[in-house]
Amino acid sequence: MSESLNKNYTRDSIIGLGEESFKKNYYPELLQKITMLEKLQNRNDTLINAMRDILFIYDAKTQIKPFSSTRIESHSLMSPILANAEAMENLKMGAEQALKHASYEITFTVEDKEKLVHLEARFNKTQSDEVIIIVRDISDIVELQKTHSSLLNLDPISKLYNRRWFDSKINEFTKVTAKHMALFILEVTGLQFIKTTLGQIHSEQLIVLAGEIISVFFSENTTVARISFESFAVIIEDISEMETEALAKNFETFMAKHNNSTNTKNVLISYGYAHHSEGIINMETMFVNANSFLHLSTLTQYERAKRFYLKRFLKTIEHKISNREASKECKKVLVNEFSRLLNLTSYKRKKLHQLSRLYDIGEIGLPEHIFQKKESLSEMEWSIVRSHTMIGEKLLTEFPEYKGLANFVLYHHENWDGSGYPYGLFKEAIPLESRIIRIIDSIVAMAHDLPYRKKIACEQLIKELKKGAGK
Repeated sequence: MSESLNKNYTRDSIIGLGEESFKKNYYPELLQKITMLEKLQNRNDTLINAMRDILFIYDAKTQIKPFSSTRIESHSLMSPILANAEAMENLKMGAEQALKHASYEITFTVEDKEKLVHLEARFNKTQSDEVIIIVRDISDIVELQKTHSSLLNLDPISKLYNRRWFDSKINEFTKVTAKHMALFILEVTGLQFIKTTLGQIHSEQLIVLAGEIISVFFSENTTVARISFESFAVIIEDISEMETEALAKNFETFMAKHNNSTNTKNVLISYGYAHHSEGIINMETMFVNANSFLHLSTLTQYERAKRFYLKRFLKTIEHKISNREASKECKKVLVNEFSRLLNLTSYKRKKLHQLSRLYDIGEIGLPEHIFQKKESLSEMEWSIVRSHTMIGEKLLTEFPEYKGLANFVLYHHENWDGSGYPYGLFKEAIPLESRIIRIIDSIVAMAHDLPYRKKIACEQLIKELKKGAGK
């Protein structure tokens, strides 16, 4: 008896115990099944260890434990979950729900190395009334959802909140009892003019600039959104009516100071506002009132805006020219000399002086890098440069007092022999004023340094003019 107790039983010896009770031909089959079960167990262990998910089991004793003991060390989140009482309570609650409903899902968070980890747990009841719990790290998905949500609420141009977000805020505040709230609606006056004359890119640059200015000024306790092509909205909480009025006046002062600075990045912004003092907020009414205020202030602003931007364009163009004062003086002298030689009337002389300042206004629509380039321009870049005559003509037709100069600007790069642009006009088909400006422009260009070449000597300049005669 003692001998049998001390015997070390192996799998083969256990199978051998049945020799007296079972037929010997069952042994190979039994051995095969045991081997198969072992293989399946090994496969399951390997599969479990390879999974990114964390597995728990909720047993009949209402205990939650790792599905496999080897997983406790192999998965970095296993220990933080087991050590987190709230997380374990959440898992227990989910398991109890799964026992009632066969399956269940929850999300929860745990701290791991001072980082918040978002987890999803799925519970499935087994036939033996246990619950398999599959826990998955969904932090990347949560971050992706946040990013997606953020993108849905952001304006792609200004990088501020968009109309979708603004409407949600209106719904959030509507019918809420609160005190002291202000709503400002601000408009980039003349933005449509910029888009029509210079194109989408320049209008978007102005939108970005306006958004930056508005965000800087309305920086405290506010949220800023771009709500239409040319409009922004600012919601300000906890602000009295008197403070709102003062803020509006300060904004006017702020904008005047900004636009009167030497900075060429000027923009004209009109505004309207509404204030809620107390009681139930009606954001829609506030929006209508602020818009009405804005509309009144912009009724006479469009023409002012056009002149404002024309002045800004001229200042920007002048800033691109090295020795600009010398260039201006040179043009003035040349206009007077041509007027004298051609016996032009004082009216035409006056128009020529205006034209000498405006003929390259279309360059405002050209990319900045072209002005900075020191190497020769490519053919593509030259085609872009040639477009400035048409841009200039389009700009000046917006102004009654300059409309008569628009054609002269359009044709000021036409050549006598038809080799010019944009239309290749010949001889007298080119207006006299355009021909004069063509020569003046050439002289000024040769007499002053340019990014891609130095000025030429006076003798060489005269040779170049004679060489180009009749062309």
